[in-house]
Amino acid sequence: MALAPRLPLAALLLLTGCASATRTTSPPSPPAVDARCAVWARELSFARSVRDHDAAAFADHVLEGAVFVGATTLHGREAVVKGWDDIVRGTAGRFDWHPAEVVVTGDPHVAMSRGPVWIEVAKPGAPVKRLLGAYQSTWVLDGDGVWRVGVDGGQSPHEVSEEEMARSRASVADPCPPDAR
Repeated sequence: MALAPRLPLAALLLLTGCASATRTTSPPSPPAVDARCAVWARELSFARSVRDHDAAAFADHVLEGAVFVGATTLHGREAVVKGWDDIVRGTAGRFDWHPAEVVVTGDPHVAMSRGPVWIEVAKPGAPVKRLLGAYQSTWVLDGDGVWRVGVDGGQSPHEVSEEEMARSRASVADPCPPDAR
């Protein structure tokens, strides 16, 4: 009689042990907030590469098979770097952006970033033309553990006043503390 209550518990433990032994486990994914902040920081670094006119840093942010969609669609890192040369060198004006949102997909190796784009074009003898647009980038965690832009595009910018440009710049907040990046 004393064995009857123990038998179901023993059977349960045996079944639980067997079930867990047959389960395959994969390494845990990094917490989404960490990936989100890593992509946020990488997006800021990408924008800084353009502000600093650093072509090598710009190229390092672009995935080998990237596609940048714009007036002309650019396929591959080499085409993107060549197509963005005037922007990176600053000869096409001042081009800057900042993430407003970063989300990580169900695949922790893919994320999306989007936010405003600020463009200032100064032609000799003409007033500065200020443009405001939006970008959206898909980031991929590359094989070397570095986030790189895989797909990039956005909406066409429209002309804005200096005040509208300033308000847009002031409206962007950074939800990731520096130590989370």
